[in-house]
Amino acid sequence: MFLRACLAFAVLMIVLAGAAQAGTCKPDGTPAASVQSGKPSISYDQALSRDGILAFARRNDPSAGRGYDALLGITDTDLKRSARYALAIVGDPAGGYCVSFHSIDVTLNWTIVVHVASQLKPGSCMYRVVSEHEQGHVDIDLQTMGYGQTLMGTALASLKERAVSAATPEAGTERLKRALAEKLDAAFDKLDVELKRRQKAHDTPEEYAKPAKICGVEENNRALED
Repeated sequence: MFLRACLAFAVLMIVLAGAAQAGTCKPDGTPAASVQSGKPSISYDQALSRDGILAFARRNDPSAGRGYDALLGITDTDLKRSARYALAIVGDPAGGYCVSFHSIDVTLNWTIVVHVASQLKPGSCMYRVVSEHEQGHVDIDLQTMGYGQTLMGTALASLKERAVSAATPEAGTERLKRALAEKLDAAFDKLDVELKRRQKAHDTPEEYAKPAKICGVEENNRALED
């Protein structure tokens, strides 16, 4: 299992509000915040050979497949999150600005590709066992989606009361954008650690022994040597 991630700010909207009282800077109303997950994209591929899968895995994680000369399958998870937000910008009598969030919407998008070695014939015992193992990784991804939304929601909640005084709207906007990125990055780091922990727990010696146990040592060895 391999996880990739990135953050993109999709849209910035500016909401202009009325004048603030001198010496006060607080959120203009109660900001709306939401987190959603897009429908996960799941695809299955058999273009990579057994050696290609191992090389792919080790390019991204040198410890992948440690103790094994070959891997017969891998699940590649590409997780992206985008933030769409609107700001309330309130001018004050002193000539400065109070900038706060008016709304924040975060979307998590999961793209999952299951690779099964090209040496395995569809419908064969080895193909079925390896596919079932990789499906376990897919299931873990899907089960973790709710946890990811919760983490992002907690991060957004901490920004609802955030308001900054700035000399210009642009300066205030940049400070809040940076604060949002920091909160989402911290939440995503937690998601990354937890998802990797869950996925690693699936890759046990017992799981790796299943092909030989279920399909027989001869068929397992043939798959590893072809």
